Amino acid sequence: MATALNSIKNSSASSLRGYGGLASGLDRDTLIEGMTASTKAKIAKQQKKKQTYAWQQESYRSISSKLVEFSKKYTSYTNQSTNLSSPSFWAKSSITPVGANSNYVSVSGSSALSDSMSIVGVKQLAKNASMTSKTVVSDNSLTTGSINLGESQVSNLEGQYLYFKYGTKSYSVSLKSGTTTDGYTYDYSNGIKAQESITRSLKEVSIGDGKTLADVIKVTADPADPANLEGTPFKLNFKSADTAGNTILFDGGSETAIKALGFTNFNSLSTEARTITSTGFTADFMNNQKFFEPKTFAQRVGDTNISFTYNGTTKSIQFASAADIQQMVTDAGGNDETALKSVAADLQGKLDNQFGTGRIKVDTQLNTVDGKYQLVFKTKDAATGLDDTSSILSLSSADNGVLGKNGALRVSSGESNRLNTYASLADSGLKNIEQNLIAKGKLDQDTTYFSGSIKAQAAIKELGSLVNDSTSIADLKQLIATKNPNMSDQDLSSINDAIDYESAANVGDLNTKLNSYVDSREMKLKINGVDIKGLTYNSTITDIMNKINSSDAKVSISYMKNADKFLIQSTVGGVAGDVKIEGSDAEMLFGVKDTDYTVTQGQDAIVSVKYAGSDDVVNLTRESNTFNMDGLNITLNGTFGYSGDTLIEGTEPVKFNAKTDSDSIVKAVTDMIKDYNDMIELVNKEVSTKPNRSYEPLTDEQKADMTEDQIKKWEEKAKTGLLFNDSDLRGLSDSMRFIFESGSADKAALASFGISTSTNYGDNGKLVLDETKFRASLESNSADLQKLFTRAADPSTGDKGGVMARMSEITEKYASTTGATKGILIEKAGSVYAPTSILKNSLQKSMDSQDTVIDRLNKQLKTETDRYIKQFTNLETLISQMNSQSSWLSQSFGS
Repeated sequence: MATALNSIKNSSASSLRGYGGLASGLDRDTLIEGMTASTKAKIAKQQKKKQTYAWQQESYRSISSKLVEFSKKYTSYTNQSTNLSSPSFWAKSSITPVGANSNYVSVSGSSALSDSMSIVGVKQLAKNASMTSKTVVSDNSLTTGSINLGESQVSNLEGQYLYFKYGTKSYSVSLKSGTTTDGYTYDYSNGIKAQESITRSLKEVSIGDGKTLADVIKVTADPADPANLEGTPFKLNFKSADTAGNTILFDGGSETAIKALGFTNFNSLSTEARTITSTGFTADFMNNQKFFEPKTFAQRVGDTNISFTYNGTTKSIQFASAADIQQMVTDAGGNDETALKSVAADLQGKLDNQFGTGRIKVDTQLNTVDGKYQLVFKTKDAATGLDDTSSILSLSSADNGVLGKNGALRVSSGESNRLNTYASLADSGLKNIEQNLIAKGKLDQDTTYFSGSIKAQAAIKELGSLVNDSTSIADLKQLIATKNPNMSDQDLSSINDAIDYESAANVGDLNTKLNSYVDSREMKLKINGVDIKGLTYNSTITDIMNKINSSDAKVSISYMKNADKFLIQSTVGGVAGDVKIEGSDAEMLFGVKDTDYTVTQGQDAIVSVKYAGSDDVVNLTRESNTFNMDGLNITLNGTFGYSGDTLIEGTEPVKFNAKTDSDSIVKAVTDMIKDYNDMIELVNKEVSTKPNRSYEPLTDEQKADMTEDQIKKWEEKAKTGLLFNDSDLRGLSDSMRFIFESGSADKAALASFGISTSTNYGDNGKLVLDETKFRASLESNSADLQKLFTRAADPSTGDKGGVMARMSEITEKYASTTGATKGILIEKAGSVYAPTSILKNSLQKSMDSQDTVIDRLNKQLKTETDRYIKQFTNLETLISQMNSQSSWLSQSFGS
């Protein structure tokens, strides 16, 4: 309001204060403020006037918005569920099928023909073409990785936790294990992988402002001797990368992790010793780091807990003690299979105790790739001892060090006796996949070394931390041979041939070439004549399904976990759809048609219909079981009325009972009347409330001396009565009060249906609903009630139309948002519902004119102020000169 005035006043005052009146002794600033007071008062007056216009605009818009929203809700075809002006809203939309066969048909919608048609039979239902596996597609077993019963280098970091303090806040970091849903595997087997895994864990800890611990702590690795085949030694350092000046402390963690990082007497360390600087840990700690510990299988799993989930029930069992397991190994005399069978037998008894005898079978099997043995868990029928392919068994969790890529069991948490859709084909558990992949390598002349490459990848993976990218090819071959004594000469030769074929410099180079070779062998799969591109033998089941679903084959594929089967359905309805699987890799994925899967051809629905007045049967053929029939939405749920291709005479048809949806109509009318009455109340409140002349818009100076609550209460009073006795609102009020002329037939008819005008004069024409009478009218005379609401205006006869046409005339007159000329209130104040009117309305023009006047007065104020400053400055100069002369004269004559 007075912002411009005050800014000028404050600016001029600050520039003058302390300089005026030095010679004259006059209070120049006060004098100038008094001399310009008249202009400042004019500015304040104009600003108050502008604020009044703004408040009036706000009040008009609150009314016009109500009118627009009322029109959109009750008279617009974009709101079919509440459009009281639409005949279809009042139609008989509550339709139910009736008859002995009505359970075979569902119906919704509305139709004028609903009473005159019936369904006399459904010959067949529509179904899409589909392919379904005949048997389970997985190997139906939960299998661990290859188990090393001897010593393994075990990480002292994996599964542990660390504490850090950043500034004043402490944070816990879990050094995770296993594989994430996005395919990342936490690995601490060498320096680079440990660095990546710890950094990823740091990234999961937020410290605010969009940052994580990884933004302020940098982990570095220093790989040492890469030739050490029992695990490459390395060092880790944690360095501060903070730019905000906060102190970072290594604040502890699990005992194993603390010692692994070289802190042997952590609790006695000073704060300074634990502070992470830009250079990281000192050499004293770095030299004490030890990230691996040699442990036997017995030491790794002894007394640990492992949880299984069987058909939704999770229970935990405990491995035998380390001493007992080591005794099993000793008793086996070096025979790994015998030793592992003893472990399996111990687990068997505990699983029988938890889930019931004979439900889960534990056994061992040989991994033909690396020659080591694995534990295998299968679900069984307790009564027959046969495989139970309906039950689901999964690994839920285990103590640290048991599960994960580098865990004792070499299997991840969540692994089950179903397909692992996120693992590569070789690791997915797909039935016979390993044999099929090897066979592909043998049968395909272009991939002589394919099976050897697959085996080489698996062998390198099993070696884990024993090799790294720098390991030589000669050392790799020696390790594969020595670490897999049970591997056949044929398999070992196949692996060596594949390795030699790649002519790699080291393991890193070999991995790159093997991955490129295998990945480049694109799978051959075609569905409905469309080649499924982008699939390799390293693709996951999920990748394969996504590629199929996103292709132009017009099918969708899903894996039904409980049934352990694939389902492929045509996305083209009825007989026009097809599922045809081809390609040299199709059998590897889905098996053989009619042996491993069945294809069901699509078919259209055939439904027989009769119309009133005719005995002719009309047969409709539709691609879907849901279709529109003369305005009704029909869903077929089953067949009836047919014996083969013959319609059975005398079959009771399905007819349709249509009635008005009274509840929906009553609710809509009740809401409409409430909204209409609310508008009447708002309009009459604005037009009848007198203004309080004691309250005007506040200036900035006045606001400065008041609290926010005082300002709010003042302005609430200042805003009241601004539209008192407004002629446009008075006209709107009269239009709403007298929507029907007194004594008119329409008004009498509306009252007979249960809607009347309040007899209380103070209600200003509010509508009153007698719901009981209205519901009765809906049942007995819905046609006339509908006409009274929906009848359109007819200018040629002077008929103003029914209820909604008259209400629409009011909303259009006062709040139309379309056309060159908008509604009266929108022309006056604008509306968000008519964007062009926001800056183009009468009150906005008035405020713009006020801005022009205020700008002119501000310029005038500046001119006056500058002139007075100049005059006072001249006065001060003259007085100063006179004082100087007087002083000189006094000194001259005095001497």
